[in-house]
Amino acid sequence: REAFQEMLKNHMEQALNADKEGAISLGARLKGFYQPIVYEKSAMVLHMLRQVCGDEQFFTIVKRFYHDAYNRAVGTDDFRKVVEEVTQENMAWFFDQWIYDVGYPKYRLSYSSMKKPDGRFLVQGTLTQIQDGRIFSMPVPIRLELNNGEQIDKVIWNDSRTRTFEVIVTDDVRSIETAPDYAVYCETES
Repeated sequence: REAFQEMLKNHMEQALNADKEGAISLGARLKGFYQPIVYEKSAMVLHMLRQVCGDEQFFTIVKRFYHDAYNRAVGTDDFRKVVEEVTQENMAWFFDQWIYDVGYPKYRLSYSSMKKPDGRFLVQGTLTQIQDGRIFSMPVPIRLELNNGEQIDKVIWNDSRTRTFEVIVTDDVRSIETAPDYAVYCETES
C-alpha cells in the first residue's frame, strides 16, 4: 500500500507540472511531454475512473477492453464505449475534462464543528474550487479524522465552484483531508 501511494504521488507531481502542455488525447504529438501526460496523467485518470466506477465495474471494463482490443488498433473512443457499456452511463463529462482537455481542480476545504445536545458533533464544511477558469465535476472523497482516532470517509459530488456538506460524527474533528490516497487529479489547500 505504501509503495502504491508513493507511485501515485510521483505520477501526480509529474503530471501536474506538465498538465498545461496538452491533453492526453494528443498522444505522440506531445513530443517532450509525452511521458508525464500520456503515462503519468493517464495513470491518475484511470485511478479516478476506478474511484468513480468502483472496483467491480472498473475491472470488468479493463477485462472487456483487453478482450475487445486484442490484436487490433483501438483508440480512446473505443475505451469510452466500453466504459459506457459497463457503467450504463454517459461518461462524456469524465472523458471531456480528463482526456480531451487540460487543467485540474484546486480544492480548498474549510469546516467548523459544533457539539450537539446528544454529545455528537455536527461538522459543516465547504469545498471550494479555487482554480481560474472552468469548474470540474467529480466525486471528491474526504477523510475526517476524529480526536478519538476514528477515520470516516465520505464522498462529496462537486460540480460547482462551492459545495457545502454536513456530517454528524461521534467525536470532534482533528482534521479533514481532501482527496486522500490521490483519489482525484488535483491540488489541495487546507
